[in-house]
Amino acid sequence: MARSKIHTTTTPDPTTYHLAERLKGLAIDSLYRFTEGHRTLAPIDGHTVTALHTTHPWGYSAQLHATDSHGNLHAAAEATAIHPLPTAISSRIRTFRSGPLAWHNAAARITDDACPDPTDAAIFVASGHHHYQLSRRLNPASFREYWDLRIDGQRHEPAFAGPTGAAEYVTDTTEAQR
Repeated sequence: MARSKIHTTTTPDPTTYHLAERLKGLAIDSLYRFTEGHRTLAPIDGHTVTALHTTHPWGYSAQLHATDSHGNLHAAAEATAIHPLPTAISSRIRTFRSGPLAWHNAAARITDDACPDPTDAAIFVASGHHHYQLSRRLNPASFREYWDLRIDGQRHEPAFAGPTGAAEYVTDTTEAQR
């Protein structure tokens, strides 16, 4: 059974997964009014939001980043649409933070050669006191999503209802031992 956690993190820097989700939605929306180039969007929760819209041989992409006043990346997301338009738009979170850890999506990057496969599994990795891997899974019996957390040196893989709870678990337990 997946763990549910009420948002009561003790970390000074709470997770930015929900900020990354908002960026993902903005990336999708921005492809509907695509204009190639780099621009600054309206700030979100005190973060500067920048967007890079690119035309590729295979279609279009939007990459959004949220940074603080010091230029530190707090969240990133991207969306892609392949030719010919209209087409389905794929999106994903690239990066989010939880305390001192930056969680990065392990899927392929956007390049001019190929559009990332939207069916790739969502796997986030982070490195701190240990190496962490967070994978989205589907329970075939209930069709419910849950997240497995792998921590190097540990045999048991705890399951969580979402990535926020898993990231905060790492920050509050394993990384707190530093």
